[in-house]
Amino acid sequence: MPDEQTPKKGFAEYFGISYSAMRLSSLGLTLVFSTFIGFGLGWFLDKLLKTSPALTILMLLFGIAAGFVNVWRAVRIEREPDEDDWQDDGREPDNEHHDGGDGCS
Repeated sequence: MPDEQTPKKGFAEYFGISYSAMRLSSLGLTLVFSTFIGFGLGWFLDKLLKTSPALTILMLLFGIAAGFVNVWRAVRIEREPDEDDWQDDGREPDNEHHDGGDGCS
C-alpha cells in the first residue's frame, strides 16, 4: 500500500522536465493554432459575406498578431524572477527599478 504522505509525481517530475520547459515548448503550437484559427474564421466570413479575400487576409493577420502576442506574454512571464528565487540567494528584489546612478538625469 502506498504511503499516504508521499506526494504523487506529476508528468513533468516523472520525466525530469521542468514546468517552465513544458510551458515554453507549447509556444510553437500556440502560434500555429492562432494563425489557422484566424485564417479559418476569415475564410468562413468571406464565404458567408462574399467579400473574398479581404476578410481572409485581415483575419489571418489578426491570428498571426494574436499568436505573437501570446508567445511574447509567455516568454515575459517565464523571464520574471520569482520571489522564491530572491529568497534562496539571500538578496531582496529591487522594486524601484533604478539604474544605480547618483540620481542625476
